[in-house]
Amino acid sequence: MGRKKSQRNNPKKRAIPDGRSEKGQPTPNGQQKQKSDFAMSTSPTSTSAPTASTTSSPPTASSPPTDAAMPPAAAPSPPADAAMPPAAVPAPVFSVMDGVITRKGLEAAAKVYLAQDEDAPELLIARNVPLVRWLKHGLDNRLFNVIWSCRFKGDAADPTTLASVYIVRAIGKPHQRGVDELKELITPQRGNHLMVRTGFDLILPEQTRVPDLAVFQKFRDSRCTEPCMVVELEQNNRSFPRSVRWLVEYFRLIPSLRTAVGIKIFGPQRGNARQFGAIVVMLSRAAGHAPQLVHVASIGTAPLTRQAMPSIVRVIGQDAANAMPHFEANIAHEVAQGHLEWQLDPVARPVLHITIADLLYLDDANLLAGAPPTIEHLEIDLYKVVFAVQEAMQPTVRAVQPVAVMAAEPGTLPGMLATYWDQPMNEDEDADEDEDEDEDEDEDY
Repeated sequence: MGRKKSQRNNPKKRAIPDGRSEKGQPTPNGQQKQKSDFAMSTSPTSTSAPTASTTSSPPTASSPPTDAAMPPAAAPSPPADAAMPPAAVPAPVFSVMDGVITRKGLEAAAKVYLAQDEDAPELLIARNVPLVRWLKHGLDNRLFNVIWSCRFKGDAADPTTLASVYIVRAIGKPHQRGVDELKELITPQRGNHLMVRTGFDLILPEQTRVPDLAVFQKFRDSRCTEPCMVVELEQNNRSFPRSVRWLVEYFRLIPSLRTAVGIKIFGPQRGNARQFGAIVVMLSRAAGHAPQLVHVASIGTAPLTRQAMPSIVRVIGQDAANAMPHFEANIAHEVAQGHLEWQLDPVARPVLHITIADLLYLDDANLLAGAPPTIEHLEIDLYKVVFAVQEAMQPTVRAVQPVAVMAAEPGTLPGMLATYWDQPMNEDEDADEDEDEDEDEDEDY
C-alpha cells in the first residue's frame, strides 16, 4: 500500500493512482476549529436493558387462585420470523495518532469523517508525522474514500520536518467516475505543451493538497513542476461556499496557477440520488492579477433548489446568479434517454472552453500566437461528466446517520478573491481524543 518514491511536485516521476481519501482541514476562513467541531467522535453511552425476574408460582388446583394472587398475563410471543427493531448503531470513534499513521487508525478516522453529512469540518487524524517518510511511503490515497492534507512548518524536503495530517474531503464511486471522465476528456487535448495528472500530491507552502486533476505546462526544465490549472469535483461533505473557498486558496498557494474549475454536486431530490442539482464555476487570473469568476452554470439533472440558492447567491453575487445559464432541463432529457453523447442542439450543450491563454504564463514556443485550431483551447464536456456521476449513483437514497454539522462560513466570492493572498495558514488543531489506546498491529507510516 505504500507509494513510490517521488520528487517534489514532479508529475513525470510521481503520479499516484486516481482517487483519494481524506478528512481534516482548516476552516475556510483559516481559523482553527474548536473541539465542538468534533462532537461526533465522542464515545456513546452504553446502557444495559433491565431484566425482569418472576419468582411467583402459579396456583395449584387445590387452592383456587384469587385476583391478587394471579400473575400478570404474559405477552404473546412474536412470531419467529417477525422483524426485530434495528439495533442502535454506535457513533464511530477514533483516537488521534501521534508520530505514525496506521491503516487501522486511518480507517477508523475515515468512518468518523464519512459519518458526517454536508459541510463537514476538517478532521485532525495524526500529529508529529515525519513528512518525507509519509509522502514517500504513506498509505495509498484511494483508501477509505477520503482525501487528506498535511500541515507543516519548515522545509518539506527535510527528513526532520513533522506534519499534522487532516482528512479534508470525502470521495466515492460517483466522484471517481466523474474524475475519470474529466481526465478522459482533457488528456487527448493536451497536445505537446500540457501534462494532465490525477491523484498527485502537490507540496505547497506549509501544506500538501491532492486536487482531483492538475494540469501542468510542459517545459524542458524544472518549471514544469508547478500546475497551471486544477479541477475539483465535490459531491459529499463540503458545501458550495466551503468548496469555492478551497479553490480560491489554490491561487494564493500556487503562483503559476492560472485557472481553477470546481463542480459541486448537491444532494438528491425526491428520494432519487440520480436527481440532483449541480453547479460549475471557473476562476481565472492573468499574470500579476487577482483571480476572477469567469464562468458559472447550473448543470444538474434537476434544478437548483430554493434551499441551495441562498448560499450560491451569497458566494457568486446576485448579478452572476441572475445571468447564470441553466442546462438542467436539457441534461435531464438526455439522461432520461440514456444518451452517452449529446443529441440535442449542439449550441445548447454545456461545455467549458478554456483557452491556452487562460493556462500558460510563458510562451516559449509561441503557442499563444500560433497554436493550431485543434489545440488552441481545452474543452470540458460537462454533460459527460454529469452523466458519469449520475450513472454511478444509487437510484434510491439511503438514510444517513444524523451527526453534528457545522454551518457554512459566510462570505462572498468577490470578498474571497479580493483577499485571497491574506488568508492565514491553519495551525494545528486540537481534537478530542479517546483515552483508550488500541494495540495497532498493522504497519506504521
